[in-house]
Amino acid sequence: MESQKAKRKQEQDTCFLPNFCGLGVVFSIMLIGELLAILVVLSRPIHGLNGWHNLGMISVFIQWVTLCSATVLCLARGWIKHHANWVVACIAFALLLSITAIMSEVAFWLVHHMHFQTLLPHTTHQGFLLRNVGIGSIVCALILRYFYIQDQWKRQTKAEMESRIQALQSRIRPHFLFNSMNTIANLTRSNPKLAEEVIEDFADLFRASLAKANTLTTLGEEIFISRQYLNIEALRLGERLKTTWADNNVHNDALLPPLIFQPLLENAIYHGIEPSEHGGSVWVEIDSVGDEIQAKITNTLPTEGQSALRKGNQIALENTKQRMLVVFEGKAKLSYKETEHTYQILLTFPYVNDFSLC
Repeated sequence: MESQKAKRKQEQDTCFLPNFCGLGVVFSIMLIGELLAILVVLSRPIHGLNGWHNLGMISVFIQWVTLCSATVLCLARGWIKHHANWVVACIAFALLLSITAIMSEVAFWLVHHMHFQTLLPHTTHQGFLLRNVGIGSIVCALILRYFYIQDQWKRQTKAEMESRIQALQSRIRPHFLFNSMNTIANLTRSNPKLAEEVIEDFADLFRASLAKANTLTTLGEEIFISRQYLNIEALRLGERLKTTWADNNVHNDALLPPLIFQPLLENAIYHGIEPSEHGGSVWVEIDSVGDEIQAKITNTLPTEGQSALRKGNQIALENTKQRMLVVFEGKAKLSYKETEHTYQILLTFPYVNDFSLC
């Protein structure tokens, strides 16, 4: 259910404006506002220090307009995001110019009623308003255009990456398919009820592998799918495969791409357990550490002579890493450590249970 909600939220993401409720966006537009204030001061003749004395008041006025604009766009975000881009641009442009006009009117009233007329020498009421609205219209048009181009670039980059990830995600090694089918065929004769359970687990795995690249799942669902995969492999390998799980202290509602753990577990079995004459063990540890979630997958390694038969090309590791980087915008980490007898993968990603998208 939670993964379906995440999917619907992603599908509603049609607005090109950034999230003005975020501190990073607010800081960026405040920086742009301060640069604009400096530009306004430099555009005027500077006599001594008088021009720079006005920088403080101009900065206060522009930051006042900037913060009010960010607040209004933040509050209107839930409404305007459902409209087409040209409608969003028109609404945002009208709101920003209205705020500029209102703030200019208030600023002019304060200056003249608090006897600070020296800050606006030789400026009429109408001229002050028209000048600010004119500058505001140019700046707003440029900023909106910048936001639109940046959004289109991000969408194109994400679409290309998702296309590549979809191709990688849909790949399940043929040997796993054939081994699973052989296991089901053997169980059909010896234990029909168990064979039916294996078929259901197998169907869930393929259903997850066919999910769209931009669909998210929860950590609880991912753990359930991973356990189903290990159950299938345990039926095939028998006592040669020993698994240990430790996932008690986790946020099951955390969001992540589907089938993240399965390729890593498959690698552990393919390279660590199957080549070993006596099999081996796989340990899965998933824990919540502050605002992050850490997943460790450790497997025993066969002897040197046995492992030489199967050399890995790290496709599964790179696939998992790229998918996590796309979803979490570079905040996920994947590393591995190999000792003489074990191979360990450490996957760290931020705990997010709600992707708030514009």
